[in-house]
Amino acid sequence: QAVVFDVTVNKIEEKKNAILDDAFVQRVSDFSTVDEFKADTMAALQEEKEQSAAQQVEDDAFAAAVDNSEYSLNEAAVEQQYNNQLTYYENMFSSYGFTMESYAEMSGMTEDEFKDQLRKDSENGIKQQLLIDAIAEKEGLTIEDADRENIAQQYGSDLKTLQDTYGEDGIDERAMIYKVIEFIADNAVVK
Repeated sequence: QAVVFDVTVNKIEEKKNAILDDAFVQRVSDFSTVDEFKADTMAALQEEKEQSAAQQVEDDAFAAAVDNSEYSLNEAAVEQQYNNQLTYYENMFSSYGFTMESYAEMSGMTEDEFKDQLRKDSENGIKQQLLIDAIAEKEGLTIEDADRENIAQQYGSDLKTLQDTYGEDGIDERAMIYKVIEFIADNAVVK
């Protein structure tokens, strides 16, 4: 059936690209001039790049330390870690209505490949913890209040809240990981 609509146009606007000038900068920021705005933006981008590069050095140095160390792994510990991870994923998948097989397929793997990856991850996690413990002991690294506060800052929280959530030991464990990784990066020879 035919219908008739009455439409009233209240306004027509034309899209215009903004012009980067002092007036625009003053409207959208705390800066007075385009040059100040550009200088601040460049400084922020430079700092971001430097932080990213430092993080990459830490990651690469830690990975090299893990790969170039010898381990005497306790197979029972690896198996326990694997089973814990397997149970965690099975519970998580079922809560979302997935099976391990269906999740593995969505990730481009078979269920066996996914389980093999979990086992490798479990073994690697234990290697990392052994390395962290060995370096902390050999170098006499200890956790101080500043290390705990650093963890709280990284989590965007206050220390008391984190300690209530994860416990003091959990916070100290995380702080030691960061301290050892930083120690490795500081002593790495970067080529």
